[in-house]
Amino acid sequence: MLPELVARLLASIRRLRPNHATPPQLDARPPDLESLAATGEYRAVPDLLPLLVAGDALSPAVARTISTLVSGVSPSQLNWLDAEARRFYSVEFGVGNWFSLAPGVVPDLCRAIRPHWRAIGILASHPNGFVRQIAVRELGRSTDGTEIPFLTLRANDWVTEVADTAGDLLAARFVPANRAAVVNALPYIVRMLGHRRQDHHRLVDALGAVLISDDGRDAIATIRTSDRAVARAGYALLFDLLPTHAVVEAALAEPDPVARRQAVRRLPAIGDPSTTAERLARLVSGDRAPSVRHEALALLERCDASRARAVRPHALLDRSAAVRGLARFLASRLDPSLDVRGLYLEALEQGAAATLPAAVLGLGECGTKADGDLVRPLLTADLPRLRRAALQTTASLDPDRVLPLATAALEDSSSGMRSTALRILRRQAYRVDFAALARRMPSVVDSRARKGFLMLFAEAPKWDAAVFLLTALGDPDRGVRDHASDLLDTWVARFNRRHTAPTPAHLHEIRESLDRHASALRGETAGFLRSIIS
Repeated sequence: MLPELVARLLASIRRLRPNHATPPQLDARPPDLESLAATGEYRAVPDLLPLLVAGDALSPAVARTISTLVSGVSPSQLNWLDAEARRFYSVEFGVGNWFSLAPGVVPDLCRAIRPHWRAIGILASHPNGFVRQIAVRELGRSTDGTEIPFLTLRANDWVTEVADTAGDLLAARFVPANRAAVVNALPYIVRMLGHRRQDHHRLVDALGAVLISDDGRDAIATIRTSDRAVARAGYALLFDLLPTHAVVEAALAEPDPVARRQAVRRLPAIGDPSTTAERLARLVSGDRAPSVRHEALALLERCDASRARAVRPHALLDRSAAVRGLARFLASRLDPSLDVRGLYLEALEQGAAATLPAAVLGLGECGTKADGDLVRPLLTADLPRLRRAALQTTASLDPDRVLPLATAALEDSSSGMRSTALRILRRQAYRVDFAALARRMPSVVDSRARKGFLMLFAEAPKWDAAVFLLTALGDPDRGVRDHASDLLDTWVARFNRRHTAPTPAHLHEIRESLDRHASALRGETAGFLRSIIS
């Protein structure tokens, strides 16, 4: 929805439309167009398209407004405008229907609205391929770089002639002398190359010749200010065009883990083996993203086996299960003498706060049932992460004894602990005593914990679940009642997945609960439940 001011200005432009007898100098719309341009609201552009192609004296003012509104759009916003221009239809302006624009009038229209090249760029998004072709040729007259983003759109055009024309114009601009304009438009170029509708090999080669002149420094600076998707694609492009130390280091400094992981893969190609191995070892132990640490560990094994052996104990105590799993796999294949279970037991005995949760989890991944006795005392630890690790490990090593522990953890003060307990209990729902939980629930003080009980009740046998959830509609907390109502909606939606018949006791309890709490249900759900018991 457009902001109120923008909508009001557009309505004013429609309302103030002069008749054919009104002299141009008395047209009251140009001031509104100037005010509209000052808003910077690019989403107003589609509403101006019929005025742009009306072919009257107002077209230059409309072109100027469109050019101003479009001047700061991102690649994704420009892509939205391109799509809107092809599907937009308006009869409210009553002037120059956008879709019926004849290709023959486009050259005169473009001459009338020069030098507002961005408006001609929007014209190049017209649904008629002949109009697009002519507008693209007109864009070729611009030499200040404003045309490049619009040419990148048309270089992926589904009409081959339009795409070829735009590609030729771009190739002529991808030259070292035009590097500043190319670098400024790099986010749009990157987006174009990512849409593989057309073959852009010649453009990629020409782009590489432009960017290589300063080792990619200006390109890196532009990519860093782009949105995440463009930055990822931009670094991927630079890795192919300029696999240099500067590009890889810039990507490794990015906050985005995907860009850093891409850079890790290029490290072996830019430095000597010793320096590369040292850098990979630091990443294994120091990067904050598990995917980057995982990639660095896998590469380190191929680059320097001795250094990989040195960091393997650290990787075995990584907080990420994926990294620990890779470290154990590599240890079993390349270093069978390493006692992985013994390493976890030693870390457990030392009790260092930084590694203890990972040691507990690691023991759960490769330990024995007897090891469960060593971690159970940690279920009452002060650190929630450690309690959660102990519960997960107990579930892995001794699933027969975890049910009462997980049930008690449903009332833990930590939301992470409650979520872990709920996940464990849902996996073993066939062993849960739901009736005991239902008797216990009213005495649970924390309403968040009672919501966890409801999630577990949803896993109960079909009719038991309905009874437990209906009973919860009498809970004193509004949030719990609403959650129970939502779960009953889901129960009704899945009613025919199981065909178990209700017992008379089920029907009696459902009837009593509906009599007391039907107002807490949606009308459709309450009506369905009443139809069952009638």
